[in-house]
Amino acid sequence: MKIKKISSFYSVFYLIEENNKTVLIDTGTPAEIGKIKIMNIKPDYVFITHGHWDHMGTAYYLQEKGAKVFIHEKDYEFIKGKIVDLPPSKGTVYSNLMYATLKFLKNFVTFKPFTKSEFSVNSFNIEIIETPGHTYGSCTFKIGNNYFIGDTLIGPNPFMKRPRISLFVRDKKVLKKTLEILFELEGRFYPGHGPSFTSELLKKSRDYIWRELKEI
Repeated sequence: MKIKKISSFYSVFYLIEENNKTVLIDTGTPAEIGKIKIMNIKPDYVFITHGHWDHMGTAYYLQEKGAKVFIHEKDYEFIKGKIVDLPPSKGTVYSNLMYATLKFLKNFVTFKPFTKSEFSVNSFNIEIIETPGHTYGSCTFKIGNNYFIGDTLIGPNPFMKRPRISLFVRDKKVLKKTLEILFELEGRFYPGHGPSFTSELLKKSRDYIWRELKEI
């Protein structure tokens, strides 16, 4: 199995190739169409971790080219209504600043909707795990021992060398249950922002993440 990380304007998405099938986990912002054309990305399937514009912005284009697109029904409501969803800030100075910025910018963001495809996930060896909290329709996609988690957690960075909770949280209590699930998993995690990390690092970060959640 090959996993290729593709950097977007504001997020990352992943191209996976296995058994002559190609899957794209998330699709970046609407501005990524040029990159997708240049890289000649033509997935058989597209799996959207959640219904935010920076993760599904080019799904409509890929669907027009023949890809089948999955998104959880609860987040598909955003797509049908052309809603640019923005969950509440988790309350830090930086997240509050980003929330205010994105709240202003969302008035200018547009995206083209796509249709939720009907197909058997057994067509590709992928397991769908419901992991709500960031949004109510957030999902994690398991391929082998790899978990594509969207914005449930953000990857480490040079200043904070551990995974952490996203800047925005729709439901704190629901997210707590999701985190309990993630802490029990073994493998590598691929977030929608930042680098991937191991389950070992996630477990070492458990106390910090619980404190972080408590302060939201």
